[in-house]
Amino acid sequence: MGGVHESGRRVNVKVVSAELGHATAHFTQDTYQSVFPEVAKAAAEATAAMLKPAAHRA
Repeated sequence: MGGVHESGRRVNVKVVSAELGHATAHFTQDTYQSVFPEVAKAAAEATAAMLKPAAHRA
């Protein structure tokens, strides 16, 4: 379980959760996780590519 900090570094959400004194990593993610526009765009493009029929893939 991990994520990307706004600095671009990968961080382990369990470590962050423990440091903040949260009961669960799920709570930490729900509270602090955000999706950066470039990450959302990349995810949308990857999903769209998976949904295209094989004949249309480049």
